Amino acid sequence: MRFSITTTRTGPGYANVAKQVAFATARALNVTATQIQEAERGTINTNFTVRKSGFINRLVKIRKDDWATKENLRARVRIEGPQNDEGRSVILTRHEEGGSHSKSGADSSADSHFYIPTDVIRHPFSASIPQRLYPKNLRLQTRRTPDGVLGPNSRKTKRGKVVLEGKLRTFVLNYPNSDRPIGIFQRKEGKRGKSARTDISLIWYYSRTVKLKPRLQFANTSRRIYEARYRANFATMYAQALATAR
Repeated sequence: MRFSITTTRTGPGYANVAKQVAFATARALNVTATQIQEAERGTINTNFTVRKSGFINRLVKIRKDDWATKENLRARVRIEGPQNDEGRSVILTRHEEGGSHSKSGADSSADSHFYIPTDVIRHPFSASIPQRLYPKNLRLQTRRTPDGVLGPNSRKTKRGKVVLEGKLRTFVLNYPNSDRPIGIFQRKEGKRGKSARTDISLIWYYSRTVKLKPRLQFANTSRRIYEARYRANFATMYAQALATAR
């Protein structure tokens, strides 16, 4: 945003007008930024099924150094993870423009895929998935620990093939004659290999690509709120600044 200020000598105190304008502008920008933050959080809760609203809402943040001052007439609303981690913000930002998103890496390991829950562990759709059932907690994906990187839990069969077997009777199955994983399965009943009926459920399936809809609308929401609210905010703040000017 660019603007200019023209003052005309009309009486005592004219020299303070520019200072009051700068002060009012900073306050108006900050109020508008807060309104953008609130509107964007509302957009998220309207367009997404939010299971942990506190965490998701905190991704839309205004840092201490983002507030405008009369010396720096710029306010900023950002999408950013905890401890200023931009990598965590991808949870939301990839929904801004939508489209196809693919995992990096050319290998066929489970770590190079998105993992998507099935209705077996997410029913109804709005239900939260227990942390113990996430692939990393099942020891079926690479995870970082205080001691370094911990790989998935694997073993070799008698034929020398490596298979992934995790906690809670879970394991990864690949497509026939391929190293490409289908997903994570779980044995539900009976002892391993002893059940007379099918007792295996697919709880996560893997995909190298996911298609997302442009549902975040961060840029459009920010523009809409700014155009609708900034002028009124400035008028209010400028009137207050003149009323309290010395």
